[in-house]
Amino acid sequence: MNQNGKSSYKNTSRDVRNSANKRTFRDIYEQANRDKKASRMRYAKAKRRGARRKRKLLRIFCVASVILALLIGGIVSAFLYYLKDLNVNNDFNRNPENLGLVSEDKINNNVINIALFGLDKREDEKVGRSDATMVLTFDGVHKKLKITSLLRDSRVKIDGHGMNKLCHAYAYGGPELAVKTINQNYKLDIRNYVAVNFTQMAQIIDAIGGLDIEMSREEAKHANGLIASTPELSHTSPIPKFKEKSKVIHLNGCQAVAYARIRKIDSEVKRVERQQKVMSLIFEKVAKMSVWEYPDFIKKMLPYVETSIGVNEMLGFIPFFATGKPGLEKYRVPDETDPDVKGGMIDGVWYWSYDLRKYANKLHKFIYDD
Repeated sequence: MNQNGKSSYKNTSRDVRNSANKRTFRDIYEQANRDKKASRMRYAKAKRRGARRKRKLLRIFCVASVILALLIGGIVSAFLYYLKDLNVNNDFNRNPENLGLVSEDKINNNVINIALFGLDKREDEKVGRSDATMVLTFDGVHKKLKITSLLRDSRVKIDGHGMNKLCHAYAYGGPELAVKTINQNYKLDIRNYVAVNFTQMAQIIDAIGGLDIEMSREEAKHANGLIASTPELSHTSPIPKFKEKSKVIHLNGCQAVAYARIRKIDSEVKRVERQQKVMSLIFEKVAKMSVWEYPDFIKKMLPYVETSIGVNEMLGFIPFFATGKPGLEKYRVPDETDPDVKGGMIDGVWYWSYDLRKYANKLHKFIYDD
């Protein structure tokens, strides 16, 4: 009791509560400081882990980049090694006027056209005729590979030779006049060509393991006749006989060439279709190859090909196939079902006659727009 005789219990109780409150606030303050310090430590630790992870990823990236560079360098070196034997026609004159090129402002550099000539050339001939004329298009815009067949009997203007058969241009002036004739009549921008003698095409087909082709009994019979009568093909075995009306047959190079050269059982149009089928199957098999298979294929193919495309230009086509399998489309000029296309004799010579300007426009649409 105090001097006034009153109990001090209430004061004591209040002091205890105040003391407890003070300790609680202090503890909260200290705990907050401890939490803040721990948070900073966790952040610093996480930052160090992140830095170590970044350094590790950077090392992995650098190692991967070196390995990729070595692989690419190895692939390019292999291509360069095999392409050293490329039969490049360095005499091919690419002067725009010499090739009948369109003006530069009409050229789309993302679409590259190359003339393909399948030659009917005997051993005693220096030049030969273009038995098959095609335009191979690398369409970088639409990621497509396109093959256009130009019918050999098309009546076109050949510089210095008037109106004549398209296939005669190669015989008159070699690849330069043949390319010029295509450019002038179909308003194209072809700067390069590839030529293969048809009998040598067999080796190229063998280099990719042959072709699976659906053919009729009649086609097989006539192909075997060509095999027997053509000295360059006669060393191969005939196509096996079959009872079905048509059948998919695996053909070696000589057999496939004989199939492509059949001409007497139907029409030139059907013959061109057979040639397109063979060329399409070749491109499809090449497109399916891995980048590692290309050097060996090129090594086997080069001895049979003549071209104006140099080694550096050839390497430029690798990315077109390396980025994935391009779509393959085919076209034929002219369309024999067109009522404006006439086939018949003119001055004792059989021609396909048609509006060249009209078909130049159709061809442009297929090559550049589709």
